[in-house]
Amino acid sequence: MQDASPQNRLVKAIRRLHRQPLRGQKLTQVFVKHRSRYIRTKLLLVSLLLFMSCEVLAQAGLVGFVDVKRLLSESKVAQASMRNLGEEFDSRDRALEAIAVRIRAANDRLERDQLILGETALSQRQKELSDLRVKFERKERDLREDVELRRQEEIARLLKLMNSVVHRLAREKALDLVVQDAIFVTETIDLTESVLRALEQSD
Repeated sequence: MQDASPQNRLVKAIRRLHRQPLRGQKLTQVFVKHRSRYIRTKLLLVSLLLFMSCEVLAQAGLVGFVDVKRLLSESKVAQASMRNLGEEFDSRDRALEAIAVRIRAANDRLERDQLILGETALSQRQKELSDLRVKFERKERDLREDVELRRQEEIARLLKLMNSVVHRLAREKALDLVVQDAIFVTETIDLTESVLRALEQSD
C-alpha cells in the first residue's frame, strides 16, 4: 500500500532519473535543436524581407550601381592620368636604368680583372661597385615611394571627379541610393556606362 502512495511514486521517479543521466542531455539536445531551427527560420525571413525591399527599390528606380574599378580602368580620363603619371617620372626612371647599366659594366670588369688586380685596386673596385648598388637601391626605393604617393593622389582626384558625375546623374534620375559594391546587379540599375560617357564629355 505504501508503494502506491504519491510520495513513493515520486521517489521512484527520481531514482529512475538518476539511473538515466542521459535523459536530461537528450532534453537539452532537443531544446537546442528546436532553438537552432527557430533562429535559422528567423534569419531566412529577415533575408527574404531584405531581398524583397531591394527588389521594390530597384523596381521603383530608386537604386543605382557604379563599378568604380571599371571606371578607373576604362575611362579615358583615368587612362590619360596614368599616362601623364608615367611621363612625370620618366626621367628618374631612365636615370635609374643608367645606374643599373653602370653596375652591370662594373661587375663585368671586376669579374674579368680580379685575378690580375692588386689587393688595393681590387678593394677599390669592390667598394665602387658596392657604392653603386647602394645608390641604385636608395634611388629605386625613393622612386617607388614617390610614384605610389602620386598614384594615390591621382586616384583621389579621379574619384572626386567621378563622384561629382555620379551625384549629377543620381539627381537627374531621381535616385535615392547609389552603391559601388554588390554581388549581383541588373543592367537596369547599373550606371557605370552612363558615368563613362559623362566623363568622356567632360574631358
